[in-house]
Amino acid sequence: MKPGRFTDIHPQMLANADDYRLPLIQIPYNVAFTDILYPIMRHILGKETQYLERYVDVQNTLTETILAGGSVNEIAEIISRNLHNVVTVHDENMQCLACYHGAGNSNDQERLSLILRQVSRQQREYSNLGDYPSFKFLTLPENEQEIRYIEQPIIGDGIILGYLRIWELEHQLTEADLAVAKQCATMLAVDRLKFLSSQTAEKKYRQRFLQELLNGHISSRGALKEAASSLDLDFSYPRAVTIFSTGTSKDQVAFLSKRTLQLTNSYTSTIDPTIIAGNMAEGLVVLWPHKDTGADLLEEYLEKLMSILEREYASLEIYCGVGRTKEDPLLIRESYSEAKQAVSINFHLYRRERITYYDRLGTYRALVHLPQCDEVQRFLAETIGKLLEYDQSYDTELIKTLESYFSNNGNLAQMAKELYVHYNTVRNRLQRIGEICQVDLDDPEDRFSLELGLKLYKLKRIKGPQSE
Repeated sequence: MKPGRFTDIHPQMLANADDYRLPLIQIPYNVAFTDILYPIMRHILGKETQYLERYVDVQNTLTETILAGGSVNEIAEIISRNLHNVVTVHDENMQCLACYHGAGNSNDQERLSLILRQVSRQQREYSNLGDYPSFKFLTLPENEQEIRYIEQPIIGDGIILGYLRIWELEHQLTEADLAVAKQCATMLAVDRLKFLSSQTAEKKYRQRFLQELLNGHISSRGALKEAASSLDLDFSYPRAVTIFSTGTSKDQVAFLSKRTLQLTNSYTSTIDPTIIAGNMAEGLVVLWPHKDTGADLLEEYLEKLMSILEREYASLEIYCGVGRTKEDPLLIRESYSEAKQAVSINFHLYRRERITYYDRLGTYRALVHLPQCDEVQRFLAETIGKLLEYDQSYDTELIKTLESYFSNNGNLAQMAKELYVHYNTVRNRLQRIGEICQVDLDDPEDRFSLELGLKLYKLKRIKGPQSE
């Protein structure tokens, strides 16, 4: 302002300056406003021009890189060099696909390791895509340090293919970096779609091969070798079949989706690219190679995959059956049959294990192969047949009581707690069971006959993992 033109400073001007907390600067009378405004505008417009030039430069460089077949690591490097910060690219399951930290110091690299470990533990967030890109904070549990970063989903065909994250480890992130992140994510989506498209074609051939192998349509070593060679599969290692399934056919329809297979392939590709997965009538089937991993590591992999699927389908009960490892690839269909039996027995009989291993089924492994001949039917009738008739006629729970008796090793107090009845009620029921079946529960032979009959009865009810 030039106060020389006024008798006094207008009160409204002073009030506005106070409200907006702006200074009033006295300008000499002979200085033109343009001499002050032009340099300021040039500075403001110059910064915007720099942002625009950087935006266009990143876009052009990324386009050239993608057209030249550049990898996701090269793309991450370009973004990192332009934004002067650490850049990571993740798939939809938070697995790191690429990371570039430039010439960061060792302290940055240590923090980056902690960051990647923490990100891998995060659950997927379902936020409104209109809220992105956005600034977020990640807290490192090791030292409670908060790290600011930009997150932008990589979206293609209307689904989230991954995430681009720019970490504030070197330079402060700005609002202008948000626009660059959004543009970079679009270019990354092109690369991810191209990669997933090639993967999809290969996975289809592998799934068809899996179905033919497990159904016994590949019966000669020559046919197996030819098919495995064309798909770049190594069957020199033993393999085991696992089946992930739900309890009912209604839930199975929701579970056996493209999304399930996508999650599985995304996870298994980080372990071993030769792992084959496919949706079949019995459930999601995964063929695992046993290299130097051992059983313990396989259990760890299965637990991790189960957690991923349970997180995605929180409303469904998912069961996993694991067949025995087969050295001979032509015998893998036996492992498939064992995995089906394991998941079926778990759902219908146990319902206490998330993952059931066929070689840990105990007596059920032998009983499941017992033919349903006349002698077996007579044995069932003689052992628990009368109990079944009694329960049906008088609406009692003697079979349930007998199951509790064996599962609790005859502990009456524990049985009463499990069945929600009085201790004396349990004792009376057991006495009634002995009278009806004409057995003595204190006699080992009688107990064995009843338990065997009960197990055979349970197996008889099993029709398959999709029975309702």
